[in-house]
Amino acid sequence: MDVLAIDDPARITPDARFFDDLDGESIELLETSFQCEKRFGVRLEFQKLFDQGRLDVDERGRIARPALQRMQHEHPYLSIERLPEGPTVEDLKSLLTVDVITQLVGRAVAARPAEAADR
Repeated sequence: MDVLAIDDPARITPDARFFDDLDGESIELLETSFQCEKRFGVRLEFQKLFDQGRLDVDERGRIARPALQRMQHEHPYLSIERLPEGPTVEDLKSLLTVDVITQLVGRAVAARPAEAADR
């Protein structure tokens, strides 16, 4: 709510999409990452979710099915089935929901070294 300057807490639902529903922008996603580092001691690298360099993309910019399956394996909380047929990297942004951000934070906090947890 703070990063996106949202006054109405009812807008922040688990399924609310960061970009589409909450009108977030890339700079605010970066700020969200900084806030997570400050509050929880973990740095989230959201751009890795959308990194075209690690996805198999065809000449039309569509993500290959094996790359989507790999992404689903690495991030089982992503609702890949919501993507249109032959999704592009840009389509992936629709998967970034409040619930996904919460899952990413939770996993990062759980995976941090014990000495970092004492901060």
